Amino acid sequence: MRVLKKFIMILLCGIAGIENSTLDKSASYIKSWLNVLKNATSFINSASQQAQKAVDYIQGISFKN
Repeated sequence: MRVLKKFIMILLCGIAGIENSTLDKSASYIKSWLNVLKNATSFINSASQQAQKAVDYIQGISFKN
């Protein structure tokens, strides 16, 4: 869940053009998780997809299948 929150924060800061002073720390945090979970690509893919869906929802973006 913490990784998902970091993905969401990074995406929203990028969209809003916010230069977050903790962004480098967040990137390092995610990188450390990627190293731990390097063989768990489905987890990383799922977390990043969920983060993107949350960001889309926050922005009011919806995609119809």
